[in-house]
Amino acid sequence: MSMGVLTEPGCIKLTLSEKREASNLLMAKIRMKKLHIPEQNPEEIIQHVVDEYGDSLNIGWSGGKCSTVVLKMVIKYFPKVPVTWCNTLVLYKEDEDFVQKIAKMWDLNLITLYPWQDFWTTKKEHGWPKLRKTGSQLKAMGLTGEAAQEYRRPYCCLYTKELPEEEYYINNNIHANFSGLRAAESMRRAVNLIGGLGQCYTLKSGKFKGMVKAHPIALWTQKQVNDFLAKNNVPENLVYRSQNRNGCKWCTAFKGCKEAMIRYSLWKFGDWRMYDFVINDMYGTHYKHPVMTSYRGERN
Repeated sequence: MSMGVLTEPGCIKLTLSEKREASNLLMAKIRMKKLHIPEQNPEEIIQHVVDEYGDSLNIGWSGGKCSTVVLKMVIKYFPKVPVTWCNTLVLYKEDEDFVQKIAKMWDLNLITLYPWQDFWTTKKEHGWPKLRKTGSQLKAMGLTGEAAQEYRRPYCCLYTKELPEEEYYINNNIHANFSGLRAAESMRRAVNLIGGLGQCYTLKSGKFKGMVKAHPIALWTQKQVNDFLAKNNVPENLVYRSQNRNGCKWCTAFKGCKEAMIRYSLWKFGDWRMYDFVINDMYGTHYKHPVMTSYRGERN
């Protein structure tokens, strides 16, 4: 992300993404002020959680920029912290390569978690992941219960990430977890990432009641993330050559997902085959590439 555009001496015009980040961060800091929560730097949060929870904590790592920053910070204090990585089996190849490269380079205590049910079976049962909706949007649509839940959490996320993680937490007595989530990324996160424990919060109900979720860089901007990676000579995850996010390449649950598939497909293959495959499969059409044979193996 850029630093903004210098329009006049001493006057910087922010980009749209920078304005959104600034607005979300302001919301988070106002919430902290109302709750009388002091800001803490990442090292203070990490040191506190490591000292408090010791061997009953882990870090969830996706290979994305933000979680990689937190990982780099945490292993300074806890070199052999358990690092859980969910291999959904439909990740970008660049993500997989990056994770394996960093795991070897930093000698990580990497624990790979696999899906309870594969993406293609889930897609066959429930359809392509639905675009996520906010609570107010679901209310306006008149959706509640299970009908609303699939717009909040796609079934594929449940089977490929959430259930495997929950099983790991229970079997290994995990009471605290580090993540790379940032308040600046969305209004929802600006509110949810700040609780009574500051840049940490506890799950208040369900099987993980009392579990601490720590977000050391909750108040960071994208520029701070990029600067940290550059300063620490962290290798590039090549998926960012075409994407502004990492994860499952077939995800249709986020705004701009189809454009993301087009960008990656053009960068990787020089055509629109990924987008065409999804549209054809979703609507039963035969546009451009009626069968994407190079990906048949993933569905078997």
